[in-house]
Amino acid sequence: MTWIEVADSAIKIGLGALIAGWFAARNNKATLERDARKRYAERRRDLIQRAVDRLVEYEKTYRHQKAVFENLMRVPPASREGTQQLKDFNLLDEKLRVSTEMFAEVTGILLVLGEPGVEASMDKYRLLCDQWYTKSHSSLTDEQAAVLEPIRVNIVAARQEFMAKLATSYKEE
Repeated sequence: MTWIEVADSAIKIGLGALIAGWFAARNNKATLERDARKRYAERRRDLIQRAVDRLVEYEKTYRHQKAVFENLMRVPPASREGTQQLKDFNLLDEKLRVSTEMFAEVTGILLVLGEPGVEASMDKYRLLCDQWYTKSHSSLTDEQAAVLEPIRVNIVAARQEFMAKLATSYKEE
């Protein structure tokens, strides 16, 4: 074997190793990027799921309080004092106030995820929920129940819009 054949073999082996190393590094980089995107998507979905769980918790409390309020409105105004419905309403009133604090956590989650459009939609929903809370216990009259009906209708529409945007955000990534 001559020195030219040895050099030729060394060059072929070296180029083969260089090409194989380049492909291995490229493949490793692609795998790491894919894993990073997968972990990000999982964290994102977990955070959105946490936000949805908080919203569902609020919704349960709101719907329960609304049902008790509607039952209370069926009782004649003169006989509402001291009724079980009034006691139930007062207990749920505080629970609803506490559960509205979850909006701050959900807002933070949505802003961290870079979802200002979804957060703005949730803020509209939150403001309507605040109106319901404020007006539902200011006075327990039939006139007050009539004032609350359009707020309830707007809450349903705002919740639908918000949940649709949240669902779209959940499906991303």
